[in-house]
Amino acid sequence: MRNIDRETIQELLKQMGEVARKEAQKNGTYIVYMDELGNTVREYADGKIEIEDCKHINKQKKKGNVK
Repeated sequence: MRNIDRETIQELLKQMGEVARKEAQKNGTYIVYMDELGNTVREYADGKIEIEDCKHINKQKKKGNVK
């Protein structure tokens, strides 16, 4: 396997995100990703963004309360 530097990986991920956005717009749907705070983000084709705070869910998973 080739050694790929961090900058190359970050650039590839950025390009993949751009392709996902274009596909979502083309198909009238949305993309889902995690932001830097660990929240689930839904970004819709019309520009609407929904952010779900997942911190409480992650804490419950650690305690074994969420399946």
